[in-house]
This record gives sequence, structure tokens and C-alpha cells, in this order.
Amino acid sequence: MRTAAAVVLGVALLSGCTSTVSGGPAPAEGPMPVALLDPCALIQPGDLTGHGAFKAPRRHEVDDARVCAYNRDGASDFEQRFSVSVGVRDDRTLDTVRSTSRGKTFGNVNGRKAVTVPTSSFDCFFHLAIGERSRVDILVLGTDVNSCALAEKVGAVVEPRLPKR
Repeated sequence: MRTAAAVVLGVALLSGCTSTVSGGPAPAEGPMPVALLDPCALIQPGDLTGHGAFKAPRRHEVDDARVCAYNRDGASDFEQRFSVSVGVRDDRTLDTVRSTSRGKTFGNVNGRKAVTVPTSSFDCFFHLAIGERSRVDILVLGTDVNSCALAEKVGAVVEPRLPKR
């Protein structure tokens, strides 16, 4: 009797050791938490093709935003410099976007709410909603580009990389 039980137990243990599972780890179902969004994954150097060479992205925090900033290399004094930044704000909505003397314009990108805010003749913010509580801020600073048009183009590139609503 003991021998039969030992054989059954041995077969059970060996069969457990020889089974295989194909595939790799899969992401959890559902949307990615905004707190895990990497702003440098939302914009990449190739997204800025046609606007010059850029330095490696610089990660930093501004207020409560995680930011990824690309600054164009200034090859000479004649080449105007500009930068493109993408920031993720976990707990700020589009409702908290302030207007400037130049106003603000409401719109959408692929059905996602957006707000454009020119801050000067050369600089522009473009904001995209991430759900009801969070947003992405895109800032273009520069003197030789149409900053709001470029900010909106960057927004169109960033939008599909955001968690679904």
C-alpha cells in the first residue's frame, strides 16, 4: 500500500515538473494607471523629424508634472532654438487650465478633449485629457515655428499613446 502511494505521489510530482506553459507574461487587463505613464514614452525624437536635431530628452519635474523635454541643438547663433516638452499631471483636469490674454480654444483629438492656450507670440500650450482627473501638457517654446500648430501636431502623435478613456 505504501509503495503504491509513493508511486502515485512520485508520478504526480514528476508530471508537475514536466508541464510547460507557452507565451510570456501578459499585461493586466484594463487601462494603465496614469501614475505609471512615462512622458518620454509619449514623445520620441522621430516624432520631431523636420524640426532639426534635438539633444537627448531631459526628464524633470515641474510642480506636479513629470516632464520630458527635447531642446533643439543650436548649431550656430543664426539657428533659432526651440523646445518641445510633454508633461503628465496625475491630478489636474482640463478645467484647471487657465486662459491667457490670448485666450484658449477648446477642441478634441480623436474624440479626446483638448485645450490650446497660446502664451505668447512664440510659445503655446496644448492640453489633452486623460480620463476625468488627469491631463497631458504639451509645451512648444520657439521663435521660428508656429508653436500652436506644432503643439497640436505633437498632441496628435501623443494621443494614441495615452490610456484609453
